[in-house]
Amino acid sequence: MPVERMRMRPWLEEQINSNTIPGLRWINKKKKMNFTDVPF
Repeated sequence: MPVERMRMRPWLEEQINSNTIPGLRWINKKKKMNFTDVPF
């Protein structure tokens, strides 16, 4: 039985917007195109 998974882009946007990963934030929040300071 296949496992339903969240796609990478929505997952990443959720992580950035929720501030759960310290240092991960939008460079341009309006465009939501780039992020910076990935701590891993």
